[in-house]
Amino acid sequence: MRVERLNFQEDPAAYTAQWLIREGLDPLKTMVVAPTQRFKTYFASCLLELGGTKSALSPRLITSSDLIGEMIAGTGKQQANSMEKLTLLYRACEQTEEITELYPRGFLASFSSFLKVAGRFLRTFEELAREEIDLKRYLENGSSGPPFVQQNLGALHSLWRNYYDQQEKAGRFDPSFLLGEIGSAAVMDYFDPVTHVLLVSPLSLTRFERHVFGYIEDRLTVVYQDTEDYDFSRILTFRSKEAGEERPGKGIRPRGSVRFFQASSRMEQVMLMLSLIGDEIEHGAEPQDIAVINSDSQSAMMLYDALKQMGVEANYSEGLSAKSSPLYQFFLLISRFFSSGLDSGIFLELIRNEFFTELLGNEYDE
Repeated sequence: MRVERLNFQEDPAAYTAQWLIREGLDPLKTMVVAPTQRFKTYFASCLLELGGTKSALSPRLITSSDLIGEMIAGTGKQQANSMEKLTLLYRACEQTEEITELYPRGFLASFSSFLKVAGRFLRTFEELAREEIDLKRYLENGSSGPPFVQQNLGALHSLWRNYYDQQEKAGRFDPSFLLGEIGSAAVMDYFDPVTHVLLVSPLSLTRFERHVFGYIEDRLTVVYQDTEDYDFSRILTFRSKEAGEERPGKGIRPRGSVRFFQASSRMEQVMLMLSLIGDEIEHGAEPQDIAVINSDSQSAMMLYDALKQMGVEANYSEGLSAKSSPLYQFFLLISRFFSSGLDSGIFLELIRNEFFTELLGNEYDE
């Protein structure tokens, strides 16, 4: 695998176009996996502008989500549309006796209430599939954690199983349930026509995506941006009261200190940010003087909701327009257990549980 590292002053679309032209890659045997649809359009413009007649042919441009969608289509199984998924899920909810462990059964009484809950279930199942998390394995490993967590996981697994059974009967499948059928052979067949794959600005890749790109490391080039050369001066002076005025407060950290952390998953990133924000407040910083600048909209929404629950004011420059993460939606399924507060003992039991350890992507010692 080849890595092309950019700083924040460089344009990733223009750089990728320049790199493609400089390397002289055959466009018919090259694929560019773009982070967004907008990037695809801008990259194509840069390629035409920089390459001129040399870029009469463009490499194949595709987003990571569209790439996974094409692989799912390659399984040959019929995919359920939105209404079909709701119908199949409704039947599965009716058959799942433990559904009351997740929601009062009354949500099945009307379409509007079911639609709201169904969206959370579907997003949760999609997140579990993309992160390759097997609920059954955790349940079989025994109960290590609060009993209500095991009860919720058991109910969720029962619903998952009944939902899958309904798909089998109907011959129509939720696309996320087909990810497990995409193995190394299918991935290699998909990428067989290309000899070079450029993965641009990969942010928070799921485990499934990491496995897919891991199969083709020998033909993979990753283009990403890092913060080493970024000018933090504008951030470090955020909302200062007056030029040169220092805030009073015992134990406040000196402005200008920079710490680097690497998170292996979106959930770990959010928990890390919560920890850092709490640490700054503990050392005397005012919540309104802390800015979180984040290019990942789902992480931003998860952090915003968590801070709101804690009563902490949040300020962002990015990310508030996107919907909440599917993983956060899963936590909403058990939120009623925390309505009277979550003490430190239960919290420690939760984060030691194997299920949450797998979500975070790390192994922890007791």
